[in-house]
Amino acid sequence: MAGSRAEILTEGLLRRALLRERAAVTTLVAELTPVVQARVGRELLRRARPANREAARSRVQDLTQDVFVELFRDEGRLLRMWDSARGLSLRSFVGLIAEQRVLAVLRSRKRSPFTEAPSDDEVFDEQPAEDAGPEVLLLSRESLAAVLDIARTELTPLGMSMFEQLVVNQDDVADVCRRMGMTPASVHAWHSRLRKMLRRVASELETGVEPTQSRRAAP
Repeated sequence: MAGSRAEILTEGLLRRALLRERAAVTTLVAELTPVVQARVGRELLRRARPANREAARSRVQDLTQDVFVELFRDEGRLLRMWDSARGLSLRSFVGLIAEQRVLAVLRSRKRSPFTEAPSDDEVFDEQPAEDAGPEVLLLSRESLAAVLDIARTELTPLGMSMFEQLVVNQDDVADVCRRMGMTPASVHAWHSRLRKMLRRVASELETGVEPTQSRRAAP
């Protein structure tokens, strides 16, 4: 069940995995693999040209492995960035890292973890992040911690829950409505407020200004 699975991903397990305890690493990878595969697959299919969706699916496993390499690189630097006090679960945090990795690979074109034809240029649309909106543009490796700190400070517990569902997990509005007992109009209003907050933070980061706090997005 989801509840019992969530309890497995504790800070203690992560610490042991970062110390390279074999059993902890095995458990951590097993628990995180489904979310990494789901996020990688979603981003690849979203960027794939209609005629090449099957080719995109075939690359999920390679990029999933690539994500885990990045997570454990430099003594687990990315994993050490996770802080439960910032309001995101470890699964959601790693899901963001997985999306970032896919976008980085598709944007760079300088190297590809794939050897099969057709090439990435033939399979995926160019400029994959052009229509990504403030969510993807902001949630880069460098700005992620700052964004999460601002979100945690500005948002109410309900707002942080909506942030995780709508921005981080990119859940369908219908699913959020059912889960939260809210109307579509209310959920869309939350999404609009969250995107406005992200655009403000993105603008401040782009100009080198330290992101500022605003009033809470909603009660």
